[in-house]
Formats: sequence, C-alpha cells, structure tokens
Amino acid sequence: ADIRRGLMRMGSGARIGTGRDHDQPVIDEVISSATELARHRMGAIIAFEQDANLDEFVGSHKGTEIDAAVSSQLLVSLFVPEATNKLHDGAVIIRDLRIAKAGVFFPFTQGRVIDESFGSRHRAALGITEETDAVLVVVSEERGSVSFCFNGNIVSDLDGPRLRAALEGIFSPKKT
Repeated sequence: ADIRRGLMRMGSGARIGTGRDHDQPVIDEVISSATELARHRMGAIIAFEQDANLDEFVGSHKGTEIDAAVSSQLLVSLFVPEATNKLHDGAVIIRDLRIAKAGVFFPFTQGRVIDESFGSRHRAALGITEETDAVLVVVSEERGSVSFCFNGNIVSDLDGPRLRAALEGIFSPKKT
C-alpha cells in the first residue's frame, strides 16, 4: 500500500484540466455549489481526480456514470437528500473538467481522525487523499460547513473566498 501510495503521488503536479483558463470555470461552479449546499445544510463530497484513477479505490460502490459539464445546479441536485435520489450519499468525481460519476463511496481513513465531529464524508475524504493525489471538497450537513482535503490533510470551516484560495493554491500556484 505504501509503494502504491508513493507511485500515485508522483506526477507532473496538480491539475484538473488543461490549464488555468479551463480550470477556473469548474472551480467557480464547485465553490458556488459548495457554499449553496452548506447554506442549506446538505452534505456533499466532490472529488477532483488528478493522476490517480479513483475508480481503482472505490470497491463495489463504483457509482453511476454521469459525463456532464460541471455546473452548480447539477452538483446541488446530485446531493439533494431525497429518498428517490440514491446518489446523494456518495461522492461526485470530477475528471477532465467534467462530472464523471456520482454516488461513489471512498474507503475511510486508516489513520486517526483528530476531530471526532467529522462524519463519514470527512473520513472518506481523508481516506482517498491518503491513497491518491485527489483533491476533495466536503460539505457537512450537521455543521453546514465546507472543508478542503488534500494529501491526507483537512482544512475546515471555509467560506467561499477561503475555499477559492485553497483550490487555486493547488491548481494554479503562483510562480515565483
């Protein structure tokens, strides 16, 4: 597992598409949906796939193929907690600037979770980022807060501007 994790982390750097000009609208839509979901206390987990193919880590809950443009309206609708919406408990995977899948379940973290108030979405986000180079946005339905998870770390209680800074810091780092 350690060797696989190390190989998955190797690569050319964080990216979700072909460059900043193409990534920015996707980031905007994710921020818009995350803040809207948090405002209504609807839980969500949105994964930006990078070099590691997340399908290899989901086990038997591989989700439903979507293949749609990333939009705030679609993301919000995928997480509406209705009995008829079987996708709302799982994660959405964004791959190559498109919503690739919904209703995906990631493995929980194998490490110790410092904040006991973190629920299953946070534990799954930590778990997949311990194994891959994925970047995740998590919305807590209990707290109505947004978190950012990358490289086995989590930053909680983000508003829209702070989430934007975190995502842009990963996908569009400033050149010095």
